[in-house]
Amino acid sequence: TILYFCDFSDKDLKVSFDFSHLNSVFSLGTSFDFSRKIIPNLFFKINVMTIENALKIWPENLMNSTYTWMKSNIKGVVRNFVINMDAKIKDDSIVINDLKGSFDCNDVKVTYMESMPEIISINGNATIEKDKVLFNVANGFSKNLSVKNGKIEFYDLDTNFEKANIDLLIDSKVFDVVKYLDTSPIDKKKFSKLRKINGKSFIKLNLKFPLLLDLESEKIDYRSDVEISDA
Repeated sequence: TILYFCDFSDKDLKVSFDFSHLNSVFSLGTSFDFSRKIIPNLFFKINVMTIENALKIWPENLMNSTYTWMKSNIKGVVRNFVINMDAKIKDDSIVINDLKGSFDCNDVKVTYMESMPEIISINGNATIEKDKVLFNVANGFSKNLSVKNGKIEFYDLDTNFEKANIDLLIDSKVFDVVKYLDTSPIDKKKFSKLRKINGKSFIKLNLKFPLLLDLESEKIDYRSDVEISDA
């Protein structure tokens, strides 16, 4: 069943088509702000769907770098998935000028560095822009680490030098944190002091690095703020 909606006023016109497939409800439409000389805004919404299936209906040749990165590195279920595209009319055709989107994360898995464990069971929300994807993490896990909150940002996705900025608050045993960092290309001297500490810890971990297959340790900006309990 396809439902049609139209909302017309002196300021704008909104038209949308809603339809269901399996357990998902799709909404596809456009709006025209008359003050912007009939520059259309296109929108696409899904109430719930796996990321894999959402990417199958990603518009062809739209933000290819962001699409490719998400397809390779993100798995799970998203809710309230929304994409808004600003378009302009050029030579009797519609050209996408900008894109923004958002979704809620439900048990999402993110791979941010091939040599390190994935961050799994992520709950929170995310935003999509033309050149970046930002996750606001409410909770999650990575190996034996419990992630309490944080941000995972992938940016410059429209260039040949994509980058990552990882900010996580981790609640774990110091021993497990050291084992986790040992899997990374980070110079082990940078966290050698942690090897001398026992007990539980709250760690504010920040990693900044380019998204390279052969990532060299000197290209990773590593910072940590450690609070020890039961040492």
